[in-house]
Amino acid sequence: MADRSGVRAWWRRRFGGARGAPAPDPADPGLAVVASSGDEAESCSAILERAASTAPVWDSVAPAVSRHLLLVPEDTAERIVAIGAQTGYQEYPGDVPACAGPPGWGDDRKPVQLVRVERLDSLHLAQERARMAGLAQRFGGTVLGWDALQ
Repeated sequence: MADRSGVRAWWRRRFGGARGAPAPDPADPGLAVVASSGDEAESCSAILERAASTAPVWDSVAPAVSRHLLLVPEDTAERIVAIGAQTGYQEYPGDVPACAGPPGWGDDRKPVQLVRVERLDSLHLAQERARMAGLAQRFGGTVLGWDALQ
């Protein structure tokens, strides 16, 4: 009989992570940033590889909280949160990280943080980064970056 441990490991990584691992709560103050980027040109696979080699708490199999920071016109923030909710995102309940917007952006811009619990891999992360960029651009905003918390 063939050894199927590799297939089982792949299946767990792809469809649900570690057995019995509870989904993290985005509001949990004990979560730590394990991967992040503000560089839209950096590949997702490079970011996640770096996280796997440097972040002591990163578990690539367990679910993580992905958090995207958008800077949008203030009058569109509620619509952006509502659109994000259609794909499982919610507005992050915590403080907005200190960040500077692009030069020339006035006081009519509001930072919006959208979070979702998911298992991160480079393909899905790239799709979500593109989705967030499209959402922000559609309403005249921009994406300042993202991070993953565990």
